[in-house]
Amino acid sequence: MNMKKLTTLLLSAGLLFSMAACSSSKIDDDALTLLETGMNHFEKMESASYNASMDVKIPDSNASIAFKGGYLEKDNKLNFSLLMDVKEDGEKAEELINVYYKDDTAYINLMDLNKMKIDVSDLLDQAKQSEPAETKSEGFKKEDIKPFLDKASLDGNKVKLVLNKEKLDAAMADEIKKQSEAAGYDMTMNIKSATAEVTVKDDFIEDAVIDFVMTVSADVDGKKESIDMNIKLNISFSDINQNKEINFPDFKGYEETDIMSLIYGMSSAAGGLEG
Repeated sequence: MNMKKLTTLLLSAGLLFSMAACSSSKIDDDALTLLETGMNHFEKMESASYNASMDVKIPDSNASIAFKGGYLEKDNKLNFSLLMDVKEDGEKAEELINVYYKDDTAYINLMDLNKMKIDVSDLLDQAKQSEPAETKSEGFKKEDIKPFLDKASLDGNKVKLVLNKEKLDAAMADEIKKQSEAAGYDMTMNIKSATAEVTVKDDFIEDAVIDFVMTVSADVDGKKESIDMNIKLNISFSDINQNKEINFPDFKGYEETDIMSLIYGMSSAAGGLEG
């Protein structure tokens, strides 16, 4: 899956995850037409710089994960960079994990302590061979999302969506139950509000913000505990189709590794963060 399809999938998932019952009198069709145009132009995005973040607020604590980087598809070659910062209650770790992709090689820098590179050309070949015959995608359709919307409005080139919390709770209940049972605990989620704002410029999505306010409840050591939570997802794009070259490091000191070693290194890094 290339970067454009991944980004389209993430934004689609975020929007659909946030949607609810329809009130047609509050739906501006022009707003949904603009949204549809922006979503369907991702396939035409051959290069861009991006910033993305996930901010989580709970009582007495704030945390955020921020991503930045660039994307460039040139001469049928994909190049991209992803730099991740983590911030919690004022403590910030910059460029905690950096990922680069160039010439069919992935480079991963974990906290500047472990630098790995892996040739993924064989994996890409295997993936292509196992892919089913490509069928023409129907793209993102505004008619498909109307039944899930409570309100849609247009402010200049900004699409604003208000989402129905009851429908969202119902849509997510089964999946949350399945995931929590697989993890060995009982968890429920109650959405208090959910909104989305998408800015479209020159037919491309320039910025998207999805905001949830919810209460999460779970059994902890046989006792039901609840916590209020605000999650805000944001992604923005600039330099779209300007063919801006990506600023790669020199990759000195990056050691050849394999998939299993890479997974182990990522797991160790995650364990270090939790500690």
